[in-house]
Amino acid sequence: MAAPSMHQVLTIGCKLPTGDLLWQSLSDAAEILEAHTPAEGLYLALQHTPECILLDAAMPHRAAFHLCRTFARLEPTRAIPVFVIGGEIGVRYKDLWRDLGARIYFEEPVDLAVLRERVCEVLRREQPERRAEARYPANLVLQISGTDIAAEPFERLVLTDDASEGGFLCDCPVSLPKDATVSVLFLGETAAYLGGARVARLDWPDGVRQRYAFHFLERPRGWLPRIWPDHRFVPSWARARPS
Repeated sequence: MAAPSMHQVLTIGCKLPTGDLLWQSLSDAAEILEAHTPAEGLYLALQHTPECILLDAAMPHRAAFHLCRTFARLEPTRAIPVFVIGGEIGVRYKDLWRDLGARIYFEEPVDLAVLRERVCEVLRREQPERRAEARYPANLVLQISGTDIAAEPFERLVLTDDASEGGFLCDCPVSLPKDATVSVLFLGETAAYLGGARVARLDWPDGVRQRYAFHFLERPRGWLPRIWPDHRFVPSWARARPS
């Protein structure tokens, strides 16, 4: 029986004998939650927010792809590592899985020792820092610039639908190391320089695209837009003040 404070790992769509082998390999390290359908998997992930998800690629591809991408998009699950387990035919989709947000693709027959090691690495790691601030859900365009991991200068437009006074989350094809700093420009009704921000988290380190959580070095308070009656988005600092 799992200890009350035990870690949790969620398996989705893992049929026999794979499901039993995973349980035997991991049950002493974590409580194993089992889901047999994508809907059940999403429900359990949102209810328990486990520290790791093992997703069987043998489910219908569209459902499995959609579920993996959903985990990467939803706030409660986007930081949970997803490990995909698939057969030899599925190897052709390995890069796509990673681009959708999966951390690792394990080809069957799974090397249980390696899988256990990777899962235990996740269970031992410090949980990612989360912003305890209200999120702004509308799409905002930002320009970030700096130098990449190869010390090459870059300047990119990024779209974020997850921003707060203290930071933002976005996809970006540029490779940046953790704690790298960038300059941030907000492109709204008028452009405004927001200051510097550092990379606080990388969600997809091995994907074609990267998903970064940026935290501002100094909070540019009041920068988030407000919805006006004509449905335009206007930054609070650009509002006309009453005379």
